[in-house]
Amino acid sequence: MRDLLTFGILGEDISDAEALAVIVRKLAGSEKLPIRKKGYDGCQELLRKGAHDLRAWTGLGVSKFIVCHDADRNSPDEIRQRVLGAVVTPTGLASSAWEIVIPVQELEAWILADNAAIKQVIQTWSAREITSPERQDDPKEFLVGLCRKINKQPLYFPAVHNRSVAKHLDLDVVLRKCPSFEPLAAFVRKACEGAPQ
Repeated sequence: MRDLLTFGILGEDISDAEALAVIVRKLAGSEKLPIRKKGYDGCQELLRKGAHDLRAWTGLGVSKFIVCHDADRNSPDEIRQRVLGAVVTPTGLASSAWEIVIPVQELEAWILADNAAIKQVIQTWSAREITSPERQDDPKEFLVGLCRKINKQPLYFPAVHNRSVAKHLDLDVVLRKCPSFEPLAAFVRKACEGAPQ
């Protein structure tokens, strides 16, 4: 039964963790998949407190862990090593129990990958299709700015709308346009395949 599988998601802020929870449930094919989530006040707090929170979740039945840290303008490999050293390694978790997810540049690149999903939430959205959203500097600001330009007002607030857009994302489109999405998709699908039925 899938309810024996519980995910824990750490994000730089709660809106990232909430959007990821929606995406993980879509990948798993179950809206009822149990997920614990925690957001921080930025990456430094995630790096400082994340290991403690992962350890605490092991006692609460969480079996699979996702730690998300935006690459911003940094090397994804360097960010991964930083998260591994500060958050994952101190927990002693088996390597099959966790995945470090590094969106390039930010999680909003995954949102920008699917114009149709954005339009489901912001009906006036009419921006051109972004073919390589991970090459877009500051995707969060770009998304907000495009919405402001189209609507003459800031109708898109990532902290509010990312979770809503995530519900409509075509994950195959995101996977095709955003290589940084692949490790998350593979981790969740493998975990669900191996879960007791």
